[in-house]
Amino acid sequence: MRTLLTAAASLALAVGLLLGAGMAVPNAALACSCIGPQPLEDYVGDENVVLAGEVLGEDAGGIHLGVQQWFAGEEPAPVVRIGGDFGNGASCGIGFVPAQGSSWVGVLWRPSGDDPLAELEANENLQVSICQPFVDLDTPEGQELFDEAVATFGDGAALPGESAAPPRTAVP
Repeated sequence: MRTLLTAAASLALAVGLLLGAGMAVPNAALACSCIGPQPLEDYVGDENVVLAGEVLGEDAGGIHLGVQQWFAGEEPAPVVRIGGDFGNGASCGIGFVPAQGSSWVGVLWRPSGDDPLAELEANENLQVSICQPFVDLDTPEGQELFDEAVATFGDGAALPGESAAPPRTAVP
């Protein structure tokens, strides 16, 4: 009898510890787990684009970016709309809205075919996330990412009705 009670108490303690440990782990932490930054070539695929450009403005759907250089990805365009959760980093958003007139370089992704946003035109539904680099071009980190893009992809694709802009370099 004593062995049975000891086994039951041990089992109850083990179950209690497992349940307690499960409640101590925040579920939100699992929602946006990213690996560290990867080389830009690792982001290339049908769902991603790599580009650099200037924020032209914002509307309810996101920000409009005037593309200065389109390094990788299908359907190059002179202007794209970037949606996503700019204001809330807790759900994989970048945590801020890039200011009008600021310049950015990075990787953007397109939602999969089963996502409601996929019904929009290809360049009207690009998304930004903390899981992919998207960096202010006027910072050392941004210039480093831009230089990596040029080294990896060249000067960028000619945009419809335009020729590719020359590579941007840091201002001394």
